[in-house]
Amino acid sequence: MAAGEQPRLGQLRAARGPGLRYALRAMQDPAALNWFELAVTSLGGLALFLFGLEQLSGALKTLAGRRLKRYIAKAVATPLRGLLTGVGVTAVMQSSSMTTTLLIGFVGAGLMSLRQAIPVLMGAEIGTTVTAQLIAFRVSEIALLLVFGGWLLSSLGRRQQSKIGGRGLMGLGLLFFGMQVLRSGLEPLQQQPELLRILSDSDNHLLAIALGMLVTAAIQSSTAFIGIVIALASQGLIELPTGIALSLGANIGTCITGVLASARQPGAARQVAGAQVAFNVVGVLLFAPFLTPFAELVRMLSPASPELAGTARLAAEVPRQLANAHSVFNLSMALVCIGLTGPLAALVSRLLPYRPVAETLLIKPRYLSTALLGDPSSAQEMVRLELGRLGERVLALVEELPEMISATEERLRDLRRRAEEIDVLYEQVLQYQGRISLSPLNEEQRQEFLGLMKAAGALQHMGSVVARHFIPLGELRAEGRLPGAERLLENTEHAHELLLQSVRMSLSALAEDDEAAARQALAMEEHINEHLAQLQLSEAQELGADDEAMQIYPRKMVLLENFKRIEYFSRRIARSVITDSHAES
Repeated sequence: MAAGEQPRLGQLRAARGPGLRYALRAMQDPAALNWFELAVTSLGGLALFLFGLEQLSGALKTLAGRRLKRYIAKAVATPLRGLLTGVGVTAVMQSSSMTTTLLIGFVGAGLMSLRQAIPVLMGAEIGTTVTAQLIAFRVSEIALLLVFGGWLLSSLGRRQQSKIGGRGLMGLGLLFFGMQVLRSGLEPLQQQPELLRILSDSDNHLLAIALGMLVTAAIQSSTAFIGIVIALASQGLIELPTGIALSLGANIGTCITGVLASARQPGAARQVAGAQVAFNVVGVLLFAPFLTPFAELVRMLSPASPELAGTARLAAEVPRQLANAHSVFNLSMALVCIGLTGPLAALVSRLLPYRPVAETLLIKPRYLSTALLGDPSSAQEMVRLELGRLGERVLALVEELPEMISATEERLRDLRRRAEEIDVLYEQVLQYQGRISLSPLNEEQRQEFLGLMKAAGALQHMGSVVARHFIPLGELRAEGRLPGAERLLENTEHAHELLLQSVRMSLSALAEDDEAAARQALAMEEHINEHLAQLQLSEAQELGADDEAMQIYPRKMVLLENFKRIEYFSRRIARSVITDSHAES
């Protein structure tokens, strides 16, 4: 008995982690296995793994900057660029579901077409395999060292970037440590022959695909499920074909996040979710009949451990083989389908037809997608886009200031309606920002939130200045109650040009989140104020020229003061972009 048990005892003594004492107990008496303790250890390891993944993902997203999401909407000029963008962004965010949700928001907002979004979806499926490759490595020896190093960096680092990087390093260590705990928690299952027989049954591939799909849909994380599959494989509990079938099911199950995110979105956004489902379902249907030969191909491409046998060999080889199978499947599907983007988009559009609703007079927000509220950083990018749209409307009113005084009554009614639309959009932005504020915000997100609130308020005030002080001048002239109206804007052409230049620069800085452009806009303040002061002095010197000059002087001073007010709010917009301590409030 002793001779026969030596290899098993030696293997168990070499093991590390909470599963050791449960496995020793099970070896003496398999019926004595404590399922409660096994479940607690396994779930605790899974929780550590997911928490570590969340910390790593959050740190990477913060370090990549809030421009990462905007980059997705711009880097889709060709299918290949879209594919590479999907790979890169998903590898950084560690979540294909988040990339899909962003695409749903962008397509729903009209920032990209379905045809442009499909290659990014394909790239996202490849990008998510990075996580599987990471967790397939056995680096438990350095897991706690990474946790300690990350804690040290986040605690002692002086720069914010260092602190964020430290949290990411700590998350990576917790991810590896959680996987170690999960593996050791599952180790006692090796002593359950009936369970081993069920798990290793390679004839239940369709059942395994269905199981992977259902569990992933329930937990809404293919990464978590594939982590569990790799943990089972690391204990020799499942064979490669079964593991591949489970991961194929996870590819379909992960689509549930996109489906839920698109439920209340425009039809164009639902087509994105439909395209993701179609892409993954077609891939599974193509590969499912050939799982056994596909498994053989993956074995050829993966490192082998011929010196081992039985369960020990499975435990050594299958985790890496599963990670490679996951990568090969998604990469091959993307390469096959990248040239079929157009037909795939046409097929999805036919299956999920969408006819845009005609514009009505009631203005509605275009970019404030509720699908992105779960990610404050992405949601605030939508706010920035909506403020860009709001800014265009404000700028159009400021451009027409000289014509307002001589406008017809019909034109004045149109101007009044456009000013009211600015108020409506502003209220929509406030409501959306209020929903964002319900989520926990890190320091960078909080600063951006406050800056966008400041910019929104400044835009609304600029529209109010036009509505309350310039449009009424045109209404008075139309009623014949504005003597000298044609002289009111005399000599203000250059002031108006300077004002427009300031507003355009501030709005450009806001749209691009460009501090350099914001500082250039602020630098115009002295020149504009000096020019307006000269105009005021010139008008004062002309008071005695004639009676009409005396009559229009008070109104001219109010008009120039309102030029100053618009310039002040333009500066407020520019300052909202500048995040350092030297920016004025």
